[in-house]
Formats: sequence, structure tokens, C-alpha cells
Amino acid sequence: MLRVAAAARRAGRAALARQSQRFASTTAATTSAAPKPVLADDQAKKGDNGGNSVPDTVLASLSKNDLKNAVTKILMETCVDDHALRGRQVHLFTEYDAKSLSAEDKRLMFQIMYGTKKPVPADIDKFVNSDTVKKEARYFFPSQLKADSHTYEVPRVKVELLPSDHPALDHTARPESPAFFTGRAAYHDLLLKLDGIKSKLNAQAVAREGGKASGAVVTPESASLVWLKKDQMEHKVGLKLKIVEYRTILSRLRELWLHPESETVRKEFLMQYLRSGGRAPNPKPKREVAPDGRAYGTGRRKTAIARVWLSKGTGVVKVNGRTAADYFPRTTDIFELLRPLRAANLVGAYDINCTVTGGGSSGQTGAIRLGLANALVVMHPELRKTLRLDGLLTRDTRIVERKKPGQKKARRKFQWVKR
Repeated sequence: MLRVAAAARRAGRAALARQSQRFASTTAATTSAAPKPVLADDQAKKGDNGGNSVPDTVLASLSKNDLKNAVTKILMETCVDDHALRGRQVHLFTEYDAKSLSAEDKRLMFQIMYGTKKPVPADIDKFVNSDTVKKEARYFFPSQLKADSHTYEVPRVKVELLPSDHPALDHTARPESPAFFTGRAAYHDLLLKLDGIKSKLNAQAVAREGGKASGAVVTPESASLVWLKKDQMEHKVGLKLKIVEYRTILSRLRELWLHPESETVRKEFLMQYLRSGGRAPNPKPKREVAPDGRAYGTGRRKTAIARVWLSKGTGVVKVNGRTAADYFPRTTDIFELLRPLRAANLVGAYDINCTVTGGGSSGQTGAIRLGLANALVVMHPELRKTLRLDGLLTRDTRIVERKKPGQKKARRKFQWVKR
């Protein structure tokens, strides 16, 4: 196409102009006046797109990148932006027509495609044709973008300008929060606010007591306060809290609530951090001896769960409707089961009836022992300390460790084989 020929000719003239300028600068001392080079811009303004030939010596001295940069510079003068420039280049390469080019134009295209070091062959049509130019276009433009500079339009984003007095345009402005750059400004701002309230309350207490600050006032109501849960506190603060941060907030809130001067602060500020109702639910009722004289206790060990009923009697022990000697074949299990009675010196004074499920013999024995100790505490609360010292009221949390993948057992590895 004519545009390809014009671009190639302008590239050659621009390269010639640069050579002339360098030659003029080096020979200015020996010559009286150097001729002014004719630039490609002047030729483009005059509308002359052809007729001037480029000497072979100039083409031979130019590299492929120089010619490509010259073409790119000329295209940049006619394109609006980079997108249009790329579209114009792709259009020139992909819409190439060898029939519309002269011999000189084909010679320039050969120099652009194959470089200046390679001599121009006589059968140039084999090297500069539609197939070779399209192949070169695919090399230069791998995206295979098909565009034309006349029809290609870059979408422009509409930007709403901020008013001149907007804080974002003030380069001397500072963030409202002093903890803005910590990334957790909401959490630190809340702590600063709680500390500021506490300082004011301390000042009021000192002024009222004449220079002496009174201690915290602990009431039964304060012990039953229920603060927001962690997820509720996060929603209130507007930030994902770590467990340490959540506990820090709760400790500061409790300090303010127990402050002797916090009457007004409770109503105006602290009530919003209490759960609905503001008080803890009623505690579970303490177990007592049933009207029929039996005491109940529950015990767990490993995967076994035991329910034990203790009543005054002659020392009969039944497990799932069977005697202990019949249910547990090992005497050590029966000996371990009756440890709470021996610690309290009550062996033979009570009958034991229990049901147990899950686990093996050792797990069921431990579950019954814990349930029996809990039932004894219900029957005789004064025995709690004695049983606690012997470790009979503590749940044994040890369980079988799981097998690991890639191992034979929980800890056992496979035997290593050299070959």
C-alpha cells in the first residue's frame, strides 16, 4: 500500500537527516557552512511523500532497529496514543500489497525485514511478498491485533473531579486517627477512648476524695455481667479482632464498669457493649440428693461414658445389671473402680448401680470411678477437697492418638529398606 511506501521513504529520509547532522557537527571546524539537512517533518509538511531516493551507503550503515525506530517515530507523529500507534503498525504490516510498491520501496522493506548487513538479492520478490510480510507481522505483533488508526478509538474513563476544598486534595492534611498507619485504627481508637474515659474518672475520684483515689467497687451484679461475644464485638468495632485484642477490650470495659465514678458512663457508653439483657443467665442448679436418697454422678474416660447412682446399702456394685466381679474379669479394674470410697473411708457403706457405654475395660473403669467421685461429692460436699487432692475429680483427657498418613501407626514409622 501507499502508506507502507510513504512510511519506508520517510524512515530512510529521517535516517539520512541524522547522518547529515552528525557529519555537519564533525566537519563544522573545517567547512565554512554546512548544508541544512532536509528533515522528514519538513517533507511531511510540504506533502511530498515520494520521489527522493535513499543512497545505498546510508541503508548499509543502518541496522534493522534503526529503521524500525524511524518508522515508529514517524507513526507516532500521526497517531493519538500508543493504542492507535500499535493499531497503525499492525494495519501497515497486515494490509501489505506487494503490487503497489516500486522497486525502491521493496528494497526498503527488505532492509527493514532482513537487516542492512544482508545484501539485497536480484529476485527480491521471493523475499518481499505478502507471505513474508505477514510472517514478519506475526513476529513483530504476536497478539494478532487487527486495527486501523482511522477507526481505532481508545475508550476514555470518565473521572469525576473532586472539589478544590476536598480533604483528599490537601497535601498538608493528616489522618483523623493517630493510629491510621497501624492498619487497625478502629481497635486502637477504642482503647484510646477507654483510657481517656478512665483518666477522667480518676480525676473526678481524686477531686472528690481530696487527693486520694478510691479502689474499684465490686458488686454481685458486676460479677454476672455478660459482654458481647467476639463476633459481636467485631461487628461493633468494624474490624476482625484477634483473641488477645478481644480480651484486652473486655478487661478495659470491666475496669470502667467497676470504677466508683462510672455511674453515668455505664448508661451512656458501656451499656452498648453488653449482650441483650445485660446479665448472665442463671447458673445451673446444684445437684442434690434425690428424694429417694440416691445421688447421681456422671463420668467419662476415653470414649466411655458412665452414669452412676449412689445409695446407702451394703456395698453391692452392679454394672449394666451385672455384678462388678462378673462384668470386669480383672480384679485390678474393680480395685481402681472403688478408689473414691477408699479415699473417703466409706467402703461397704453404699450400694453402687451404674450404666456404662463405649470404650474398653480400662476406659469404662475410669468413667465409673469419676462418676462415683462426683456422686460422693453430691452426697457429702465436705469430701470435695479430699477427693480433689487425690485427683479423683479430674477428667482424664488422654485418648488414643490418631494414626498418621505415611506411617504405620500414630508414632511408628515403616521399616526403612535400603533397596
